Amino acid sequence: MTFSLLTEIRIGREKVWESTSTMLRRGEGDDETALDPAVQGKVQSGGGGNGLGILAANAPASAEWRLGGDLGRRYASVSGDRNPIHMHSLTAKPLGFPAAIAHGMWTKARCLAALESRLPDAFTVDVAFRRPILLPGRVEFGSSTRGQRIDFFVRDAKKHTPHLEGSVK
Repeated sequence: MTFSLLTEIRIGREKVWESTSTMLRRGEGDDETALDPAVQGKVQSGGGGNGLGILAANAPASAEWRLGGDLGRRYASVSGDRNPIHMHSLTAKPLGFPAAIAHGMWTKARCLAALESRLPDAFTVDVAFRRPILLPGRVEFGSSTRGQRIDFFVRDAKKHTPHLEGSVK
């Protein structure tokens, strides 16, 4: 579920600043869109229209990343995305998360940084965000190449729960 907060700052009657922040809130969701547990962690080629084709639950990892509890605040300082779900567990909990979560765009960018030496001059990136990464956390990164396509994933280092799956073409 998402909801938006509109913030305005006024000096006297004059509006001098306005911001709309769209927040993500975990919830029960829609049963019709729930992923079948038998295929959780799998993205089949053409499935969902994204063309991703990696099985993050069983593929070998090539790196482990330890993510500090302050990652959300550090990324927010450079990105400007100060959504409370990323800043601290105290601000994430009222929005349905047990702890702060990593920014999805940080996760995507970190994956591309790990692939940097293999990236072509021009490319398209597709990602699917599977589960939020709780902070602090420990995740694994892996990738495989099929022709000119690079598939990659981030998963929980202990439970192998998929967090992100993607491809570069």
